[in-house]
Amino acid sequence: MEIVLEGDRPLLVTAPHNLYLRRDGHSTHAMEEYTTLIAQKLARQLGGASIAWSRLEQYRSELLWFLGCSKATKPYSVDLGMHLDPGNRDPNYLSPEEVTMNPWFRQMATIADRFRSDLGPSRPMLHVDVHGCRDPPGTPSHLTIGLAAMRHEAETGSRGSTVMEVEAFGAALECELSNLLRSMDLRPKCATLVRVLLPSLASGRDSVERLCGAWPLEERRLTQTQQAVSLVGFTHSCQLELSKALRRALCRDEGTAHRLGRAINQAWLQTIGTSLPSLTCMPSSASAGDA
Repeated sequence: MEIVLEGDRPLLVTAPHNLYLRRDGHSTHAMEEYTTLIAQKLARQLGGASIAWSRLEQYRSELLWFLGCSKATKPYSVDLGMHLDPGNRDPNYLSPEEVTMNPWFRQMATIADRFRSDLGPSRPMLHVDVHGCRDPPGTPSHLTIGLAAMRHEAETGSRGSTVMEVEAFGAALECELSNLLRSMDLRPKCATLVRVLLPSLASGRDSVERLCGAWPLEERRLTQTQQAVSLVGFTHSCQLELSKALRRALCRDEGTAHRLGRAINQAWLQTIGTSLPSLTCMPSSASAGDA
């Protein structure tokens, strides 16, 4: 893994799908392009930390993926990811039995412990999980915000937050990020630029929408946002599903990525009603290296 520390603010950005990954009982999960770069840009802008697979692992994963493609007699006649390293568990699809021993989860927990040690145990902490989705109309919007994990914690009373507070966080994110995306010339055009998903997991599998940031309870799997709020202790966690057009724009234009970070920060501060160290224009990075 590659862990990058950009500052002392209690914010963590993750990009778990920046390589091809085998997923139990499912076909190979495709690599989501540009998510590592976006996660690291966000962490730099927010003055926090980021976790992604290392560049060496990305390169190795691509070689093994193309090896599988070259050996397939017909397209999709076999699992093209059969040669991928089974030790690279999908951090967004971990079982409750394995999660606490998973290296990715343990890095999340270590960073959260560092935030609490430096800033105090009651300080709000934000986790942002960066993903890629298809362009509209394959996905209804260019940006989908998943808050189902936070809602579930509020409904179970585990962290002291309320559903109303989760809804307020979603509304603030939708407002700030819609303003940003309206200023961009994203193609293809779509009626809804940003949508927020926060279904109740207690309502059953059929009510849990895709890209909402949580697996149905019946699945017995945990996303990054579920791990962040349920096990690691982050007060706020959102899954961001970015269209390919939006990901390309964020990678091309440093200013747009800068504005995305500020918009997320503004929405979070509105919600928690407290002050944190102000954002600097471009903090210098300090890499913790590969782990």
